[in-house]
Amino acid sequence: MNETDMKLLWLASKSAGFIEIRFDPDGKPRARKPNGVGMPWNPLDCFRDALLLAIQLGLTVRIDNRNPGRPSTAVSWQKDWMGDTYTCVEFHNEDAAAATRRAITAMASYIAELESSEESDHEH
Repeated sequence: MNETDMKLLWLASKSAGFIEIRFDPDGKPRARKPNGVGMPWNPLDCFRDALLLAIQLGLTVRIDNRNPGRPSTAVSWQKDWMGDTYTCVEFHNEDAAAATRRAITAMASYIAELESSEESDHEH
């Protein structure tokens, strides 16, 4: 697993409520909840993990296959009813499912970054 994917998973795990994520020697991620329970967790590779993450965060997933030259997945998140909407787009290339999981994980990662920056703004 490359460093970019590891960082995406680390940040996305914060949005998912995990307190820790570790990578086994073979590179497989394991995440731990506040109750101490650890589990395999990889929304980049696992549909179940990606879908649960999208549900937990209230993400909107839109798959656009109408453009034959550049099919894509757009994942959006709105912080509150009156807030800004953030969107992450991943082009399908050869694998629509992988692009969809990556877009969900990337949006969760971005949410963690936003929340972290808001916390640091409130501390100052």
